[in-house]
Amino acid sequence: MRRFVVCMGLLALGCQSQEEVQTPSETKMPPQAADTANAPAEAATPDVKREDFVASSKWYFKAAERGDANAQYILGQCYRNGEGVVEDDIEAEKWLTKAALQGHAQAERALGELYSGSSRIVENFVEAANWFKNAAAKGDAKAALRLGDCYLKGEGVTEDREMALQWYETAQKLGAEEAGERLKGMQGK
Repeated sequence: MRRFVVCMGLLALGCQSQEEVQTPSETKMPPQAADTANAPAEAATPDVKREDFVASSKWYFKAAERGDANAQYILGQCYRNGEGVVEDDIEAEKWLTKAALQGHAQAERALGELYSGSSRIVENFVEAANWFKNAAAKGDAKAALRLGDCYLKGEGVTEDREMALQWYETAQKLGAEEAGERLKGMQGK
């Protein structure tokens, strides 16, 4: 198992802010927990069973139904990645939208990714760019990077190299390592 969402653990740590909630690809693990890439280090164990995914997703579903934005975001990611539930981009979109409408920046970025063609959802680059803008305005470095890409390619927005440059600079200031590469690439042209 490469990725794991420790749903019950995050619910138990319900005091976490949305900035502390991480998606599977964002979480850094100690070497012994590499197979459970979304678990907090203290909760990660190399022998996580499939039943744990299923049990965790049930708890997230209960919290998400009550309107918890973090739970809605994580449940959306569970559906998006098929973690504890059957992979389903329509359900992912539903739960991510609920979280995003509450201002959850990571959910806004995840919706942008869904609409920009990284799923089976119909591409809608205008929607993607709008969600990236919302998340970037809240300080999401990856959303700022993706918004720079939108401006560079003219996806969902009018192509504008200066705006792309500004968003890449913002992304770099917010900590997106890839932004430096994009900036160097633009300076070479």
